Amino acid sequence: MDIKKSLQTALKIELATIPLYLYAMHSIRIDDTEQGKNGAAARAKIAVVVQQEMLHLALAGNVLTSLDSDGHLGPKLYSEGYLVQYGRDDILFFGIPLKLEPCHKKSLEWFMKLESPYAEPFDDGEQEDTSGGSPGENGPQDAIASDSKSIGEIYAKLKRDVTRTTHWGNQDYQFSPAEFFGSNMVQVTDKESALKALDIIVEQGEGSSAAEVAHYQMFLELWKHVDWKCWPVPSSPTTEDYRGSPFAYQLALAHNAAFCYLLITIQKTWEVCVTSDRRALNRNIHAIMLNVSGPLGYFMAKQPFDGGTVGPPFEFYTVPGGEELDEVNQVARALHKAIGAHLDNALAVANSSQSAELWPIHLSVDRVAWPIQ
Repeated sequence: MDIKKSLQTALKIELATIPLYLYAMHSIRIDDTEQGKNGAAARAKIAVVVQQEMLHLALAGNVLTSLDSDGHLGPKLYSEGYLVQYGRDDILFFGIPLKLEPCHKKSLEWFMKLESPYAEPFDDGEQEDTSGGSPGENGPQDAIASDSKSIGEIYAKLKRDVTRTTHWGNQDYQFSPAEFFGSNMVQVTDKESALKALDIIVEQGEGSSAAEVAHYQMFLELWKHVDWKCWPVPSSPTTEDYRGSPFAYQLALAHNAAFCYLLITIQKTWEVCVTSDRRALNRNIHAIMLNVSGPLGYFMAKQPFDGGTVGPPFEFYTVPGGEELDEVNQVARALHKAIGAHLDNALAVANSSQSAELWPIHLSVDRVAWPIQ
């Protein structure tokens, strides 16, 4: 497996974990009770992990962008191939289920397995075969990392590949410390900076538990002190599950569109180098997460549905023309329009209490219009 394919695998895994953690975070109830306060503290810890996963996505994307030389810069995050189908235990071939679940002990155990420490095998001097078998031999066709046993192993292989790479470039197209995550962000210009970017990912979660900020350690602390209540969100819901409820169905579609709008905004940032465009895109990335998709996900978790509540499916949202549209800008504008349209449809059947909570989210959508002409 060449380094670009390895980086694409790492990006798919980083992207796959973000909905897992967001779903668990949205499921936690917060109120003025003692358990509600404990829930707020747990949500805050998971939010830190989500932020760091976003950093990891950006760092891995920077490394990939630095290697691109064919005019197609950066990963294409708005792609059905980058999103996984949740609810299965055969996507990550090292046996960890990817299921959207409430934040109970069992889901925290899965998270710890996903972020578990990795120890490099003893080097006996023989060249390791990192090519892996074909998907048909190792698992289903859409399995991710079918030749690896952990995320830490994937990054260990990547670091070895980096040491054999000589071409680096496209610094102006990468996320910079001034734009995203301060001193933790690395622009990749050579082997040393590429290794530094991968080391940050490993130290924060994928393969390390030495530091307090390591994801494994953070999930372990949460697992030891589970004392909160969760909304009864379903396990790995699909948008189709909600078709019988116009309100829930429109919320699910709006959230899918918002999540994909976030992805295409991140994608576009790796494709432009004009400072004003990059600033506008970065403002939207933060605003979409903090004011649209995040509040909408928690709002959904509180809405009654079929004896439980509604959970965001985190599915791919196809716009007319889909991935075949020539202009990323055209797709992005269609996604932004879709968010507002589905929220309009939800508001049309909402009660007064639901409308009062949903309107501020709708207004926030208007503030994140596509900024690139």
